Amino acid sequence: MRLIPKRLAGCDAAGAGQGRFGRSVVAGGASGLWSGVLLLGLLLALQVHGQMGISVSTDRQKYLRYEPIRVRVLLRNYSGNTLVFGAGTSKEGYVDFTIDTDGGFDVAKLDRTANLTDSLILGAGETKELSLILNNLYDMQKEGVYTVSAQLGHRRLANDYVSQSCVIEVRDGLEVWSRSVGMPTASSASNISARKASLLLFHQDPGDMYCLKIEDEAMVYGVVRLGPRILGGTPDCDVDAVSNIHILFQSKSRLYSYCVYDCNGQLKQDRFYLSVGDQIPRLHRDPDIGRIMVIGGRVGVPGVDFEVTETQGQEVLHSQPSPVRAVGEGPVAVAGQEEGPVSPVLGPEGQGIEPGAASDSGKKKGWRRLRFWDRSGQ
Repeated sequence: MRLIPKRLAGCDAAGAGQGRFGRSVVAGGASGLWSGVLLLGLLLALQVHGQMGISVSTDRQKYLRYEPIRVRVLLRNYSGNTLVFGAGTSKEGYVDFTIDTDGGFDVAKLDRTANLTDSLILGAGETKELSLILNNLYDMQKEGVYTVSAQLGHRRLANDYVSQSCVIEVRDGLEVWSRSVGMPTASSASNISARKASLLLFHQDPGDMYCLKIEDEAMVYGVVRLGPRILGGTPDCDVDAVSNIHILFQSKSRLYSYCVYDCNGQLKQDRFYLSVGDQIPRLHRDPDIGRIMVIGGRVGVPGVDFEVTETQGQEVLHSQPSPVRAVGEGPVAVAGQEEGPVSPVLGPEGQGIEPGAASDSGKKKGWRRLRFWDRSGQ
């Protein structure tokens, strides 16, 4: 995945819906949210005009700025023939997007060479789904309302086809905590770069959501949805000796979520705690070595104290940073590449994480709905 540059230059605007092969464009298709909707529902909603059916949908309607915008494009072939879309620069067909905004500003295309139908073969009567992150391809970083439709064409077809549109809203969150975090280096002589970690409150239906954003002046390295805000609860945040970000917030009446992320938005640790009597879980820093741990309350046991009833999926924007270059600008280095491997020295229990706790490094973490069984006597 790509890092998201904050400033872009010289990129193409998204297409205006014209056919690439000099053909007229036929409207058709369906739109909507696909989160929690079976593929069968999309098939039933797919409208067909002529020889092709096409629809576009998103996993939600409202997104935090820089959050991945996941899109599904459903294609069905009614032409009676197998359509080969080509590979690499050999393009017999295409799938692209038309994006309009309420503010009237252009939506720049980040990668003019991207081939969404690379090696795609669509058999006669076959239905296939393309899944992608739309803001990896288009500059959708500005706040606003975006209207998105998908368009399909092929040299063998008499017309190009466009789906019905879906509406996407992109908004900023309200910052409730932030900290400048120094990046650990392999050499004591290396310059120390800094990133900003921010806890944001993002308004959405049915309630506000806590989110973590990690950025510097040029790039956004990660955006993570943590969980819903509980009225009256105040999140506890801190940064340990090796620049891991610790967040503890209330999930239910007596249940607290505790998570640790590194400076790239990678989940390092994920636990739940319960208050016991008047003992409320809170973060504690060891003043000698900078280790952070949770004190008060007790560890919650999944399946005993609570049940995870719904997982919203991977919400980290960039799990493996890779270079990205805006047109007209020089190359941007891979995050951390110029500094070499990082080797913090805090002993086998450490790297700033609570002693004895298993690391969840590399684990995919999205926010979860929890059913909590309140056993006040425990």
